Amino acid sequence: MDKIAQYEVLGELGRGGMGVVLDAVDPRLDRHVAIKVIELPNDPNMTQQTKDELIERFKREAKASAKLNHPNIVSIYDFGEYEGRYYMVMEFLQGRNLSQLLKIHSPLSVPVALKSLIQVCEALDFAHYQGIIHRDIKPANIVILDNGTTKLTDFGIARLESTQSDLTKAGSILGSLLYISPEQLMNPKDVDKRADIYSLGVTAYEILTGQLPYNGSNIGEIVMKIMQSEPPRPSELNPQIPSELDGMIFKAMAKTVEMRYDTAKDFAADLSQALYKLTGATGQDALPLPNIDLSVTNRGIEHVVRHDDNTPTQYGSGPSHDQGATISTGTLNMGTISSASSGSASVRSKEFTLVEGIDEATPFAAALRVLRGWHVENLSTNTMLEAIYKYEGKSQGLIINNSVILLIYKGLIVGAMVNKPELTGPAAYQHMASWQKFEMTQCMPQEKEEPWLVLLAIMVGANTLMEHNPMCSRGDISKAIELQKSKRFSGMIRVTEKRTLKWTGLLDGQQVFSITMPYPSGSYDGEYFDLSIYAPRFNLIGPSLRKLLVEAQLQIVSKSINRPILAQYAGAKEKQLTSEVMEEALRNTDTTTIMPKDATFEIGNRSIKYSDIFKETNHFKVLDWLMYEYMYGLSRSSAFANLKKRFSWIWTFKSLKFLQPVKMGSFSATFDILAYNNQDQLTALFRFENEISEESLNNMIEDVRRIKTERTQDDIQAAMLVTYLPASEAVLAQFNRQTIKPGLLGMGESERGFVKMGWNKGFYLFVAHLNESGVAHLIAPNLQVDA
Repeated sequence: MDKIAQYEVLGELGRGGMGVVLDAVDPRLDRHVAIKVIELPNDPNMTQQTKDELIERFKREAKASAKLNHPNIVSIYDFGEYEGRYYMVMEFLQGRNLSQLLKIHSPLSVPVALKSLIQVCEALDFAHYQGIIHRDIKPANIVILDNGTTKLTDFGIARLESTQSDLTKAGSILGSLLYISPEQLMNPKDVDKRADIYSLGVTAYEILTGQLPYNGSNIGEIVMKIMQSEPPRPSELNPQIPSELDGMIFKAMAKTVEMRYDTAKDFAADLSQALYKLTGATGQDALPLPNIDLSVTNRGIEHVVRHDDNTPTQYGSGPSHDQGATISTGTLNMGTISSASSGSASVRSKEFTLVEGIDEATPFAAALRVLRGWHVENLSTNTMLEAIYKYEGKSQGLIINNSVILLIYKGLIVGAMVNKPELTGPAAYQHMASWQKFEMTQCMPQEKEEPWLVLLAIMVGANTLMEHNPMCSRGDISKAIELQKSKRFSGMIRVTEKRTLKWTGLLDGQQVFSITMPYPSGSYDGEYFDLSIYAPRFNLIGPSLRKLLVEAQLQIVSKSINRPILAQYAGAKEKQLTSEVMEEALRNTDTTTIMPKDATFEIGNRSIKYSDIFKETNHFKVLDWLMYEYMYGLSRSSAFANLKKRFSWIWTFKSLKFLQPVKMGSFSATFDILAYNNQDQLTALFRFENEISEESLNNMIEDVRRIKTERTQDDIQAAMLVTYLPASEAVLAQFNRQTIKPGLLGMGESERGFVKMGWNKGFYLFVAHLNESGVAHLIAPNLQVDA
């Protein structure tokens, strides 16, 4: 479908049993719109009368909404019939409905809830003045836009008071039961504007307390409570609620219409007074965030879902208790950015804004905002690995227990984040180690959106900093962005202005999304910006990292057979090795990564091989540091002659394996790196720990002792513990107690580091620290080679 009347259709945003919502543009006004098209199912059980009623209801929604030109009511631009199908053209909404927000932040903060409720009151007062009753007020039909404005949506069962419609038959209830007024239960036809005020009172109760006033295990029980029961006072459920709000909410929810507010305007007046006492603000004070203008963009909708009456809507999911609703998403039009160098067709960018008072200003909240705009399903499995491997090779975002997000690109976990900003990457994944139950939500992107998962991981450290300018002007920002476009850059641009932070994602030089959030720690009070440009880097974690390491092998090769190699000087010839020869041999040494399948991953115009991802692992970084950087430092050390014997085991390396067990009968011990010599003998073992303890140090020593004793076919000369956190003084003291100075009586040696296992037998022991930046250094023994 390319056109609906004069509107150019860009894609499908969502589909329900009764219709579809399309992403489109009005070329006459150059305006992006959402088009709702009614599509009646080909159901033989559906009578023609029912079909006619549904069409009339659709027409009535358009007619009712078209009468309402108000800043807090979704705008209807057009209505018509095209090729036998009725359509309605609406404005885009960039935001989330209250039902969605309650899943993230329940209850809402009192000021945010009051501001939203006041705006809904104003929308209802206007609609009521026009003679229109909404009849379906509930959180799913109230949208808070990213700029803080609240919009009332979905007038699908609204009734014109001046029209005697037979569409709502006696006894039928088209509204949502949990929010419906007692009189609407008794006689759906005989209601007035105060039924909307009741439903808004129930909505206020829910968003302020986090729970509905009436609930039950069946319809009969719910109806009975609505008709007869009194719920707990809101302030009893949420101590942040001022006690005077109790009376306002209960007045709106009064069981008899005479006891309620007579108008929505009266309800708004009381809510405004409560808000003013609480914050000094009024209902007109929205929650806007300043935008950093990285491009010319237009607002649009974030996603659409199937509504609880099977009619698609662009405004978000149905009520939180509706377990049947499934989210269906499509492309979002947020404007275009052309690529000066590529000449490719422009793409449409999605913009997301975290709202102060609703969202936390964290990468977790930012990623959650993006992922929730994709196709979302709740997974039935309670096993996280099953959720990952069931869709092996697929891209997805997994939201686990509403507190951890795994970013999975082509089956690889490229990032993890927790709703605690201090935990990212491996620490975020390990945060789940003690969990027994997993409630998982799967967010599936469109194919063209899959690389976004890699871009989102940039926010939590999976990046390479390409450029940083802490004091630049708006013009400098524009020039930097244009330069990245011309380079067809793929990555993220981070801009801080005063107390606002904006991340902009680019693929192949084109902007694909942006995320704006409040930046409480910002201190830029002038007209300057802080600019950082990041390229993506694959930092695999969890089972993806384990699988990569298990499959990888590293081979040590010589660049030239005519130049020296270190293996020539192992053993008896070690004394012949000079500093100059060692440096020449190091320059002649290279490594080759061997993978069973060296797949290629595309990020924009950049291709990344699986073997290249291996080189981003901490295991490779430690080996690269040890075999090159540290060895070069050793060759230039004044103590080279005395120290070279300690490291002669490195010269014997021929191949290295990762995350493999070493078996000895019924006993086995797993190591992170296993080094083999030319005879395929184990020559060195490495183990990585987040933090080394005295116990883990002793375990390493005992495991290597046992292997040396029982596996006589191997030639283990050294062992190394690598810690991500600095070793404590207690651990260093234990290291000195467990080791001696190497050599005959330790002559010529100043530091310990040799584990003795008999006369002139044993192995060298080392402890290294790898910091967050991937920089390693030796901490025990303290040989001062790094200097």
